Amino acid sequence: MQKERVQMESGEDLLSIKIFSRKSLLRSVFLYFSLGLCIFFIIFSFNAFQIYSLPQVLLIFLLIILALCGLKILDMIKWNINGKEVITLSSEKLKIEKRSLIRNNKEYLLEQIKNIRIEPESDSVLRWYTTGEFVTFVTAILTAPEGLIKFDYGRKTIRFAYDIREDEALKIIEEIKKRI
Repeated sequence: MQKERVQMESGEDLLSIKIFSRKSLLRSVFLYFSLGLCIFFIIFSFNAFQIYSLPQVLLIFLLIILALCGLKILDMIKWNINGKEVITLSSEKLKIEKRSLIRNNKEYLLEQIKNIRIEPESDSVLRWYTTGEFVTFVTAILTAPEGLIKFDYGRKTIRFAYDIREDEALKIIEEIKKRI
């Protein structure tokens, strides 16, 4: 029996919503391949710097970048295996936690949350294809997808509920709107 990807627990003054990551074999293969490439480039860097006698500062800089890329890839692998997003709504605030290797916790005061809605993320790769902007393409590849649920918070727009279907997003918004 497969457990539901979106689980809601409701109490008197607390609503907890857990969104489990969508498992993908193709994504896993791509991520493990990317991690292997990162490790290969780290090993290759040591050898290239010894052969060509390049400055040590450049090697250190390159290794730091590769290590950060490797850490991000490991975080994405962990998310793909058993990541989850936890949305907790109390009487005063909305807390959004992304639980993976690198945790990301944010809190928002309910009185400042306006216009909660569903809005599909913009397709940055498609936008790159039509405009030809290289920066947009790089941003689409290197950044995490945005969430399906969106709300205005002061001058910012906050997105959450990554990787869910529209019907699941509607149920989440319905529960949140009951309590705001």
